[in-house]
Amino acid sequence: MAIVSILAGVTGLVSLVCWVMTLITMAQDKEAGGIGHAVGGFFCGLYALIWGWQNRVKHNRETVMQVWGGAVVAGMVLNGIATAMAS
Repeated sequence: MAIVSILAGVTGLVSLVCWVMTLITMAQDKEAGGIGHAVGGFFCGLYALIWGWQNRVKHNRETVMQVWGGAVVAGMVLNGIATAMAS
């Protein structure tokens, strides 16, 4: 059970790093709102995730978005397994 929880934590850290990278990209995109979008993405991570997927080609962030999407899915699966094992 401990290894599943550790792996879930690692996916959370990966997700956090990808979120911060996306926030930086959002802030640097002056054409699409700049800081306003970054503030929105800071308060709502789902908004940042959607914005990142919509603008992945424009900002050459395809790999970041794929890693972030994979980390989110893997984190949900691993947290579900850890919860099931704990009960």
